[in-house]
Amino acid sequence: MLDEFEDYDGTQNPGVYALYLDDYGVIDVFGRENAAKIRQRMTNRLLYIGKASNLYRRIENQHLKKARISTLRRTIASLLNMNFIPVSGKKGLTQEDEEIITDWLNKNTYFKILETSTEAEAIRIEEELIRQYQPPLNIKGINECL
Repeated sequence: MLDEFEDYDGTQNPGVYALYLDDYGVIDVFGRENAAKIRQRMTNRLLYIGKASNLYRRIENQHLKKARISTLRRTIASLLNMNFIPVSGKKGLTQEDEEIITDWLNKNTYFKILETSTEAEAIRIEEELIRQYQPPLNIKGINECL
């Protein structure tokens, strides 16, 4: 089903999105000397799968902006051992750390999308894909896979 996903184009429709690590991200994370070996092992480089009632709002206004409203960003911040601060009653990051995550996402990853006719359809597809692919940055749904 991932082969049905298309490049993210800013659509505001409901759907499912997949975040992938690109070639620069492989080098950035694993080093140039290990990149070829990692590319062979990570055949699809899928990092995360999510759903949205509005793909633009979810990707642009949440994942590419603020950790306090994005589980994906909070997961990346945890992996980078960043310190969380209270922001509007939720866990947030300093502006500097937010910029580091945004810059890294923009330079090293890309989104693919599958538009759906309803949010319910997006939920069903997201759950199915998380079970099937077990992306490393998806926290919700992983326990059901084990």
